[in-house]
Amino acid sequence: MATVTHHAEGERRGRTAQRAVLISAALAFAACGPEDDPEASGDPSGAGGSAGASAAQAQPAQPYVRTEAPLPLEELASTWALALCTAYERCDCGWAPVVTCGEGGSCPADLAECVETVMATTSVVVDQYATSPGEYGPERGRRCVNAITDAPCDDANWYDYCAAAMWDGTVPSGGACSVPIECQGSTHGTADCVGGLCVAIDPNAPVTGAQLGESCGMTCSLGDGMDMCTAEFGSLGAGACLVSDGLTCIEGTCQPLAPLGGSCIDALQCESGLACVFPTCSERVPLGQPCVENVENPCEAGAYCAAGTCTAQKPYDASCEWYDECLDGACDGGLCRVAGKTPICEI
Repeated sequence: MATVTHHAEGERRGRTAQRAVLISAALAFAACGPEDDPEASGDPSGAGGSAGASAAQAQPAQPYVRTEAPLPLEELASTWALALCTAYERCDCGWAPVVTCGEGGSCPADLAECVETVMATTSVVVDQYATSPGEYGPERGRRCVNAITDAPCDDANWYDYCAAAMWDGTVPSGGACSVPIECQGSTHGTADCVGGLCVAIDPNAPVTGAQLGESCGMTCSLGDGMDMCTAEFGSLGAGACLVSDGLTCIEGTCQPLAPLGGSCIDALQCESGLACVFPTCSERVPLGQPCVENVENPCEAGAYCAAGTCTAQKPYDASCEWYDECLDGACDGGLCRVAGKTPICEI
C-alpha cells in the first residue's frame, strides 16, 4: 500500500510539471507582445474570457499592495500581472525580465505597459483553468497572489504560487473522478484521482518505498529539495526503491546498494559517499587530485572534474555549461543557479 501511495505522489508531481510546461508555452506566447492579437486571451463572451478581458479595460497604475480581501475571478488576470510586475521592480529587473521582452522584443516602459504585456499570459492561464473541472476560490486566489509579493527574488516559482492552487476540485474522497483536479484537495497535494476514485493523500506522511526483493520501476534519493529518481527501463509503473533504505532497483527488483568496487551504471546504485565511475562504485576524488571525466561527477562534494583535475565548483551567477560545475547544483542559461529555484527576473 505504501508503495502505491508513493507512486501516486510521483504521478501528481509529474502532472504538476506538465501543467508548468503548458504555462511556459503561454509565457513564450506573451513575449510576442499584446499588440499581436488583442483577442488572444480567449473568448470575451465566455466565463474564462471575461475573467481576462474585463480586467483589461483599466490597467492598474500603482504597484500591487498586499491585502487579505478575496480576489474575484474577473480581477484575477490583471491583479496577478500587477503583482508580478511589482515584483519585477522590487527585484531590480527593471521592466525587462524575460517574460515582458523576449529575444529582440521591445520592453515595457513603465508599470502599466508591463501589466498589459504580462496579462497576455495571465489571461490565457485564467481562461484555461476557468474551463477546468476545478472551482476557483477567491480567498485562495488572494493568498496566491500575495505569495508573489512575499517570494524572495532568487526563488520566484510563481506557477506553484499562483496557478493550480487557486482552483480546487469538488468531488470528496471516495467519489468518482476522471482527472485529479476534480478531487477536493488535489491542487494542494492532499488528494488524487486513482483508479477512477478520489483518494486522500497525507503530504506530511513519511515516504516509504518497495522492500528488499519486491518489484520496482525506479530508484529514488529524496530530501533537502534535491529529490532524484532514475527509472528502470521496462518496469515503469512498479514501486520505487529508496536509497535511504539502502536499496536500488536492478532488473525490476529492489536490491542492496553496491559497496566499493561493486558494479553500477549510476551513483544511485552505490552506497552513500561513493561515485559511479562506470562501471564501478569508487571513492570520490579529493579537490586538486587527478580525475577521469565521467557521465557523473567523480569528485568529492564541492568539486567537479575539469581538464583531468577535481576543481572547486563555481558560485551562483558564474558561467557554466553543465550542472556539475555549479556549487548549488544547477546550470541554467549558461549561469550557475540554485537547483529548484528560478530568479524572478528570469520568468
